[in-house]
Amino acid sequence: MLFKIPFFTLSLIVPINLCNTSASATSFIDQPFPEQIQESPIVIRGTIGDNSVQWVEGIDHVRRPFTYYDIEISEVLKGKVSEPIIKIRELGGTKDGLGMEVPGTAKFELKEDVILTINEINGDNSYDLKNMIMSKFNIKKDENNEEILIGAGLNSENKSWTLSALRELIRLQKTKENKKSPTSPKPDNIQMIPSILLPQSKSDQKPQVVNNPINWLLIIIGCIGLLMIWFFVQKLRK
Repeated sequence: MLFKIPFFTLSLIVPINLCNTSASATSFIDQPFPEQIQESPIVIRGTIGDNSVQWVEGIDHVRRPFTYYDIEISEVLKGKVSEPIIKIRELGGTKDGLGMEVPGTAKFELKEDVILTINEINGDNSYDLKNMIMSKFNIKKDENNEEILIGAGLNSENKSWTLSALRELIRLQKTKENKKSPTSPKPDNIQMIPSILLPQSKSDQKPQVVNNPINWLLIIIGCIGLLMIWFFVQKLRK
């Protein structure tokens, strides 16, 4: 028995975190290609391998079928992936005579060479496509033997995207991101300047005594005058 989810309910179902092992939700959004690449934490190129369907219990305690595909990675264009072969999953599939079909999910064929935009790893060590069918791009060569991308995520673009242009886009986005958030120097790298070398403010500056003979002469005369006044006062008391 195969259950089909109507397309008009897709927006209510797909963005929700359906599985309690999922790290992030999957969405179905038609957006410009550069924006999708910018918002995707991981972009990979790989070859589709075997697939299997598993029942997964969601946070609502309802079991749903997910189709898991093996991807042999040939290039990590953005982000980090530690394993040479990973599993991606899509909601839907048939198992034990029961199944579910979700409009907008990506379809894969064995040995297919694809570019995928995916979310961070899930709790079950699988990855979700960032934008369902919009996250899958096939690769073919044009008349100039240049590798170009083909997929639903490029339907709104008025130009074709080559693989080399995608690499350059990711490089430029990374450079722009680094300029926006410059790193602060670490405490270990801060060079401390001795306070003795720092300029003092006027309030911190101590008065300096000038070594001038005239000043000393005036001080001696003043002391002699005080002594004379003292002797004169003592004489008057007698």
